[in-house]
Amino acid sequence: MRNSRISTSLSLSREKGSTDLFYSAEHSRFNGVTDLGRKGSYTATNNNSSNIQSRTNAYINLSFGRHMINPSVAITLYATSSDSQSIIAT
Repeated sequence: MRNSRISTSLSLSREKGSTDLFYSAEHSRFNGVTDLGRKGSYTATNNNSSNIQSRTNAYINLSFGRHMINPSVAITLYATSSDSQSIIAT
């Protein structure tokens, strides 16, 4: 344990999103469509996000001949996740 050192780092990230769009019943793309169930307008949006972060540090350098001590410890953990959905209908 004369010159000790530990170092670790980890980071992950993920994002995913989608959008669905539907036009109004009066839109020209619906000309000639007689089924009212096939006419309308909406926008649906889905978003997902995830993050993970980890950090580990340990530094130890102990020497007692002419005195030396350098301990250090650091730990960082981080995690987050979010999901969102929106629907707009007109």
